[in-house]
Amino acid sequence: MATTHADFRPRRIALVLAAAVLLTGTAGAVLLGFGAAPVAGQSDVSVDSFQVADANRTVDGDVSDVTLTADLAFSQDVPDATERIVKLRAGPSDSDLTTLAFDRTTDVAANESGTVTLSGSLLDAGFTAEEFDPATAGTTERTVAVEVVVEVTRADGETVTERRTDTATVTLHDSGDLTVALGGSGEFTVTTD
Repeated sequence: MATTHADFRPRRIALVLAAAVLLTGTAGAVLLGFGAAPVAGQSDVSVDSFQVADANRTVDGDVSDVTLTADLAFSQDVPDATERIVKLRAGPSDSDLTTLAFDRTTDVAANESGTVTLSGSLLDAGFTAEEFDPATAGTTERTVAVEVVVEVTRADGETVTERRTDTATVTLHDSGDLTVALGGSGEFTVTTD
């Protein structure tokens, strides 16, 4: 469990996010939980878990896009909260991530809950369609790093940020068959002098 501490003002933050992630139509799971108890002179944000399921699909035709979608349910208890930003990021590695989509809510209440759906193309995250496109009767496999970021800003400008990253493998198989048939007849001809 990761915890962020900032010795400044007491605050309480409790966010819970649960998501279903779809990579090329394959169901996965993203679970992200935040919770903190108020401690005098500190602020705490902790994250329990984050998982993205691998995708394993058979495709018919050329791959033109791979989309990552997350349905995130949240609940927060943040005194003096003014803004909440939830980001969905992805890339080839956790050190090379691009924001695919985000949801920014201003004028948030201290206690709120709801659902946010974020979706974006992996082609915007440094991948190409060709990298995912298997050759006829072939297979491609790509590792994708996925991250969810939550930022809650209070009226005094303080922002608490928590992030969790996981990797998933997208495996695509081409549905085609390569068949070679050979048949016929042959004979020898012998030539003499």
